[in-house]
Amino acid sequence: MLVRKTDRRRPRSGGASGRLSAALLLAFVLLAACAFLASCSGSRAVMRYKDKTITEQDYAYVMAFIKGYYEYYYAQMAAYYGTSVTLDSLWDNAADDGTTFAQQMTQTVDESCMMILITEQLAEENGLKVQDEEVLASIKDALDQLKEDAGGEDALQIELAKKGFSLDQLERYELYNALLSLLKDYRYGENGAARIPEEDIRKAFDDSYVKAEAYLFPYYTYDESGNRVQNVLDLTASISDETVHSAFLNTFVKVEYLSYDEKAEAEAALAKLDAGTEPSELYADSQSHITPACVSASEAEQAMYEGIAADGAWHLVEEEDGVYLVRKSGVGEADLEGMEQTVREAIRSEEAEAFFLTDFVTVEHILYDDEAKAKEVYEGILANTTTFAEHTSETKDSGTTYTFSRGVMVKPFEDAAFELEEDGYALVQTDYGWHLIHRLPLDKEQYSEDEALAALSRAILEDEAEALFAEMKKAGSSYVFVSPAEDAHYTYSEPSVLELESLNADMADALKNAGDGELLTLNIASSGIYLFRKNATDDADLQSVYDDVASPLINEAFYNYITGFYDQVMVDNEALAKFNIRTAESYYY
Repeated sequence: MLVRKTDRRRPRSGGASGRLSAALLLAFVLLAACAFLASCSGSRAVMRYKDKTITEQDYAYVMAFIKGYYEYYYAQMAAYYGTSVTLDSLWDNAADDGTTFAQQMTQTVDESCMMILITEQLAEENGLKVQDEEVLASIKDALDQLKEDAGGEDALQIELAKKGFSLDQLERYELYNALLSLLKDYRYGENGAARIPEEDIRKAFDDSYVKAEAYLFPYYTYDESGNRVQNVLDLTASISDETVHSAFLNTFVKVEYLSYDEKAEAEAALAKLDAGTEPSELYADSQSHITPACVSASEAEQAMYEGIAADGAWHLVEEEDGVYLVRKSGVGEADLEGMEQTVREAIRSEEAEAFFLTDFVTVEHILYDDEAKAKEVYEGILANTTTFAEHTSETKDSGTTYTFSRGVMVKPFEDAAFELEEDGYALVQTDYGWHLIHRLPLDKEQYSEDEALAALSRAILEDEAEALFAEMKKAGSSYVFVSPAEDAHYTYSEPSVLELESLNADMADALKNAGDGELLTLNIASSGIYLFRKNATDDADLQSVYDDVASPLINEAFYNYITGFYDQVMVDNEALAKFNIRTAESYYY
């Protein structure tokens, strides 16, 4: 018996359940389709709105399609993220209002069917019919493909019959999306009777979009394979020729060695060299290095050179692999030729190591979930009634040691670590919990030139960004953004219209609260340092994103318009009680 829809299946506009149903419904109505009502004799009507009905077969198809869509969705997510979440594992999950996911999905099926009825009826009353030849052809092609994939129309009908519906339902709902667009455009299009006022669209634009131009000093870049990597600057390029020349003459030496199998041979050769009777060039296996601290030599060679003065005299050195005659001497102007890049790289290495010694810290920490426990241990350590070591096995991530520079850890943890004196303790809270931190002597064994260069590059970027922003602020409103030179460490983005929702939260807040023309700087750990200016928007800016702004307003208005007729839909609750979303067949193509 058809009755006005009851509270048992009444779609609600509030609460978690209502919000989910609306979202699922919008996803469904944009994917499913139909236009006119196909008569399905022998199939009981479960819903009616004026002249239009939803039969048991129609309802079975809508339920099968929605269930099939979400089975497909969760399967894709599981494959992509490696999770074990499936639709069947979610049925009993409860929303804030106490309804289960199964109940919410069933409600979505109900709402979808009611929207179909109402849309078809309103379209008919307003003389709307799908007549676009391209749309009709694409629908026919889609159905023909389904028939071909199934092995013919008869085979497809048999497959669908097993699921409780027929090809009539597919044909009906394939047209539905096109009909829905017709009705929406009829009411809210350019000449629609309920067209959204331009002032509302402008307000939505102003609330959700900003215009800005920016410089970016990036912390990250991409390698040849497209992998995101830390941005390590070419620090050798900025070293002046004068610095290279001075470093070469003051810190580099020339190292030569002669190799022998027997000590007696080496001693005989050394005697001749000391007497000046035989030049070294006559010896086989002679090699020469020009190097600061032997950076271009192997570890064995470096050990061999240790303790030898740069006096130009030959010295005999015994090693496990042989006997060597070694001498060091100063370098001259002529020796620099061809060595410039080696000198630059050596200077860069020294700068990286010096930066590591001054701008890295080593700490160990204990992570607590319980604030009271964390404070108890921290205060006990300060009072000398307990020690850090006594608690390193208490909780997860306890006793872990880190050696790091700025910009790596979360800010409260980082600030506390760098503010501590060696052997000092601190207790800080982050999103991960309560951290009891103990600063240790810098662990020099953890030195990595690559990490030091990345950290040094980051520090240089911050200094350069700060200096440039000072220039910008000094110029104020007269400052003009320009494209940087090719060797600059930053990039420029021309004025662009940006959707606040798509931006980093800190950047969105900064731009939203800034005034037109205001200059801002923002350091975002995951990307870099931005120097930007918020620009005023105009009508051209709105037009560039007009559809993106207007569409959500139109969709919301259209949805509210359709749902306003829900109470007029007659529902056969007895017939619907036979359907169960958990056990229903699924069908998604």
